[in-house]
Amino acid sequence: MSVLRPITFLSTGDSFTTIATSFHLGVSTVAQIVRETCDTIWEQLKDTHMLCPDRDRWMSIAGQLDVPPPSLLPAAPELGPLPYVVVGDEAFPMKPHLLRPYSGRRLPENTQNRDDEPDEDEVGVEDEEESILRPLGNLRGNRASNESQRIRDTFRRYFNSPAGQVPWQYAHVNRGTRLGRSLARAVVEP
Repeated sequence: MSVLRPITFLSTGDSFTTIATSFHLGVSTVAQIVRETCDTIWEQLKDTHMLCPDRDRWMSIAGQLDVPPPSLLPAAPELGPLPYVVVGDEAFPMKPHLLRPYSGRRLPENTQNRDDEPDEDEVGVEDEEESILRPLGNLRGNRASNESQRIRDTFRRYFNSPAGQVPWQYAHVNRGTRLGRSLARAVVEP
């Protein structure tokens, strides 16, 4: 009967409170039974089913991912070959293959391709338009490698260039602003 409580928890996802009520037990008693049972299962199965991979095993796993080699970005050969990357959040360290967004709200300088001066509808909006990411100079604290920062900056330049832009990106960035609403209308109304 004691095994039913943790099995019920693990198989149904019910709360300790629900299980405690079902078995007429206290919540802390159910929590202790589940914890002890899970510890026992772990101790019995970890060496046969949860081996910590050694270097050779990790290399084998990595080989199975079949990640293509670095390549040129479409319509931007001047940026050079870039590796395929995974984008994570601030919980992950930045590596050449694992990038994360700039922390904060400011973009590095010169990220917008603007051929003309802002018109009167855009006055005072430029800060909002560029308020997504923080400059590279402020990233020293995360100790990301120069290579990681170079790769991220290259992707930023690409996605903010005519070659890498999508028609709706600035309307999305500026949603809620007068400029954003006019850009959204321009995308929707050809």
